[in-house]
Amino acid sequence: MRSAIAASVVAFVGTACIVVTPPPAPSAATGEDAAAVAATPANVERGQVTFLLGAQQLDEDDWAPTDEPIVFGAELTQQKPGAWAGFEVGTRLAGDSATVNGVDVSLVSWELYGGARRTFFTESDLQPYIGAGITLLLVALEGDSGWNTTSDEDVSLGAYVHAGCSYRIDQLLLGLDVRLVGGTDVDLYGYSSDMDSTQVCLFVGFGL
Repeated sequence: MRSAIAASVVAFVGTACIVVTPPPAPSAATGEDAAAVAATPANVERGQVTFLLGAQQLDEDDWAPTDEPIVFGAELTQQKPGAWAGFEVGTRLAGDSATVNGVDVSLVSWELYGGARRTFFTESDLQPYIGAGITLLLVALEGDSGWNTTSDEDVSLGAYVHAGCSYRIDQLLLGLDVRLVGGTDVDLYGYSSDMDSTQVCLFVGFGL
């Protein structure tokens, strides 16, 4: 059975860690300089750029049959050596589509988010992490019958928490990220619902 939101689109048609790399060896280190280098954790780097690919499951059935979007993302993280936590900023784009009664329905959401992040065991190649923050969400829903197209969009604030783990291979990091988004509220085609979701992504990261 199609959802109320998908049905409304049809009716309208009818009438968006931290990088861990060995610090560069000084060209000439003696005395106190050499001692400082020796005391520096072997795998500390200040920042990381991460690219993510995965799947999203929307909590509400209102979005069926477009409630399982594919997710693409990019993220910048930083945590200074010795700091308890750092920060993260990122963006994610998710989309799904289906045909309902001859109408092509597509749902796209775009996120811009930022928050705090803590990475554990920064001296190890295997690094679990946690993070939380605020996200700005833009949602667009479109219906196309081939002879008529209609769309609606809305913006919402929300919150997110996530956790994952990365593994370092030389200059490269590979990992898994699980993310929960909540507190969202959007109004499309006269129907009010939320875009709360669970996201599971694989990622690859590079040091700055």
